[in-house]
Amino acid sequence: MSNVLHSAALVITIGFVYVWLSIPVLQPYSLQIFALTIAVFFIIKRLAKAKFWHIVPEHASLEITLLTFAFLILIGATGNLESPFFALSYIHLFFLVLATRPPTAIVTTIATALLHFSLAGTLNAAMLQALISLPVLLLIFLFAKAQYDEAKAAEEIIAAEEQQLETVEAKERSLEEFLTTFLQPRITTLTKFSSDPAVPKDLSTQLSLITSEIEKLLRKN
Repeated sequence: MSNVLHSAALVITIGFVYVWLSIPVLQPYSLQIFALTIAVFFIIKRLAKAKFWHIVPEHASLEITLLTFAFLILIGATGNLESPFFALSYIHLFFLVLATRPPTAIVTTIATALLHFSLAGTLNAAMLQALISLPVLLLIFLFAKAQYDEAKAAEEIIAAEEQQLETVEAKERSLEEFLTTFLQPRITTLTKFSSDPAVPKDLSTQLSLITSEIEKLLRKN
């Protein structure tokens, strides 16, 4: 999914959370919709043949929208910035960084902060602190992911170079085996026959040159 579409899907999801929590008749069912959304998420993961403990959403997929909706509904319905479940926001940020590209993660975090601000109305010091923690922690997660991606890329380059070296060494062994077990014995046999006066002198010279080159190549390897 493209970055723009993924960002739009997450922003729309957050907008839907705001609408849900702003309608009094829907608020009592917030915990039920949270449970249902989590159940749908795990059903989708199961249908995708994911193992039970693989709970991180697929990268650039709509799975993260389900977790975004579920976490924000739960937090918003149980006190918003003062919710006992507000710590789930940090887990949400962690999943967001893993499952989206950095611009999408930034846009989603801004939309999430605006959601909490809109639902809070007025902010005290503790609530403001919780709100500020979202972009701060996002930057930390993005920095950590960038470092991880660099280390992983370097590891993949080293692995590729090792594989290439093994391939070259295998080809050298194959060539050496061909020279020592097939070509060299036959050249030696032909060289013995070349001593016959009936054999042209040029052939004897060429066989000697080939033998010399084979020996040089074997010494080099």
